[in-house]
Parts: sequence; structure tokens; C-alpha cells
Amino acid sequence: MSAIAPSIVFESLKGWKKATEKFSAKLQEQIQIYFQEEITPLIHQAIKLDEEKPISSEQLLEFAQVLEELEKLNQDIEEIPVKGKEERKTQRRKLKKVLRKVKEDFSVRTEKYESYQETFEGSNSFFKTDPDATFMRMKEDHMKNGQLKTAYNLQIATENQFVLHYDVFSNPTDTKTLLPLLETYPHDLKTVVADAVYGSEENLLRLDEKEVNHLIKYAMFDKEQKRGYKQSARNLGNWYYNGKEDSYTHPDGWCYRFHHIKHQKTQTDFQQEIKVYYADEPESAPQKGLYMNERYQHLKTKECQALLSPEGRQLFAQRKMDVEPVFGQIKACLGYKRCNLRGKRQVRIDMGLVLMANNLLKYNKRTTQN
Repeated sequence: MSAIAPSIVFESLKGWKKATEKFSAKLQEQIQIYFQEEITPLIHQAIKLDEEKPISSEQLLEFAQVLEELEKLNQDIEEIPVKGKEERKTQRRKLKKVLRKVKEDFSVRTEKYESYQETFEGSNSFFKTDPDATFMRMKEDHMKNGQLKTAYNLQIATENQFVLHYDVFSNPTDTKTLLPLLETYPHDLKTVVADAVYGSEENLLRLDEKEVNHLIKYAMFDKEQKRGYKQSARNLGNWYYNGKEDSYTHPDGWCYRFHHIKHQKTQTDFQQEIKVYYADEPESAPQKGLYMNERYQHLKTKECQALLSPEGRQLFAQRKMDVEPVFGQIKACLGYKRCNLRGKRQVRIDMGLVLMANNLLKYNKRTTQN
């Protein structure tokens, strides 16, 4: 993964999902109250509001059209002018105020929040001058305060330090970029080698279903190889499992029995099945519950065996020398650290030219040396 910053960030140009949801909810509350107190008594046509559903910008425009009867009142008053106070003038003044509130305030703000929600598309933020980008934490943090900058997530597939395929994503999480990248990969897949951030249950399962060879670390792989963890009570391999009772016994004697199965979905709508075990003595036990994902556990065991095999060790060790130098070369040798363009399509073209130039330089250097 490499985060490429397209432009300077200005605080006022950020769009945050939580803030949008908060202010949108407040606006809906204001609209509901205003319609009940001000608009409904003035309009003869009954406006039925569904309190369970938010009022859309289209509905607000329809209500504004109903209020256009104000024009008729204007014409009547101009044709038959009456000096002093009159009921029609009072009605016109009230309708003018309501119409202005609906058209210039409620309608505009509701439309803005609706467009923001469409722009998020699963992300929690966006940049108003480049909606395709999203906020990410950079390695180059000069202020040392975890500053967020707008960026794209560059993913590449390499062999012998040559880039064979690439794509840019608005998602800051690498885990959700592996499968979309492989779907557009134009060559035959031999073996997919990736680090721990890609080792999710969904990724491992989908690659097995497609019968693609893979060597992908999972989150706990490195820790599981340490002597301290192998002897630790936290290692489930040191617990005793009773198949008949479907229970686990802690090395210190606490028993955890099966209670129920919990189903949950990830951000990509991937369905997970978690078996929940509760301790017989929850007050004295080190943990009240034990959560077991048997399918993921099986996938991790299979992946661990492949990674620890002699061939797997050799292939995975080559990954660091294959992928990582490419990012260093385009940043240090080509001086490319920021995108020249904005917009996902333009950034993808820009990155394609840079990666192509890097491939040509590398090919030229290798051919001249030989």
C-alpha cells in the first residue's frame, strides 16, 4: 500500500460523515416542527408527513409549489388595492415568510446533506474539491500528531520488481482492496503473496474458492511463532477441548461451554459465524466469554502450514525484495510523492504513467548491464 496525497488540505474543505448525519438529523427535526406549527395551518391542502421517514429535498420543492398561491394573492392585491390593514396582506406576509424558509433554507440544506451522503459511499469522510479521495494517515508526519491528509490508496501487483498491474482506491484499508484488484488482474494468477493486512477471513476464503495459490500472513501469525506465546495460556492450542460437551477448558481449570452462535457482517457484507462460549464461573474466570470463528481458524491453520513450509518461506521472503523497492524507487528516484491531478480517473492515469516509466527505466538498466 502507498498513500498518495493529491493536494494541500484545508480544514474547511473536509466532509465528515458523523457531522453530516448529526446536522442532517437536526435539520429534519427543525423541518418537522416548522411544518407542524407554521405550514400546515396556512395551507388548505392537507400535507401528510410520515414521521418515520425523513423529508427529502424533492418533497420540499413540492411544498414550495403549493405555496406558490402567493402569486395569486399578489395579483389580486395589485388589481384591487386596498389601503390599510387587510386580511389578504397579512396572509401574503405569512406565506412569503414560509416560502422563503422552505425554498432558501430547508430545501438547500437538505439537498446538500443528501449529496454528501451519496458521496461518502462507505467512507467516513471526503474532500470537497476532490470527492473521490479520502482522508488517510501519512508516513511523512512532520508534526508527529497523526495528521490526516487527503489521499488515494495505491495497490500494485509485481514480479521481479516490475509492476504488472495496479489500481487506486479511495478506501484507506488495504484489506478491502485485494479482491477488487485481483478481479481486474489481466494475467493468469500463479501465487498471491501478501502481508498480514490482507489476511482477512473473506480474502482467504474467496481465494480458496477460486483455487488460487496464496501465501498471506494473518494478524496473529508472527506472534504465534514466538516461544512465549506458544507456552502462554492465551494460546488456544494449550486449552483442552471436549468434543462431546463442546467445551474448552483453560490450562488453569476454568471451563467454557458452548452457549450460542452469533452471526455478524463485515463492512463488505461478508457473513461471519461466531461460536460463543461462556465460563461456568464468570466472576473468577480470566475472561467471561470465548469467541470462536471455526472457519477462519481452519483457514489460518492451513495458511500457517503453507507459510512455514520451505517453499513458502522462500517465496514470502522474496516479497520484501519484490514489492517494497518499487514504492521507494518512484518516490526517491523519480521524485514522485504527490499526485499532479485530482479525481480518481485522472490519478489512475497519472500513476500509470509513473509506474510505466519506472518499469522502462528498470528494464533499460538491466539490459545495459547484461
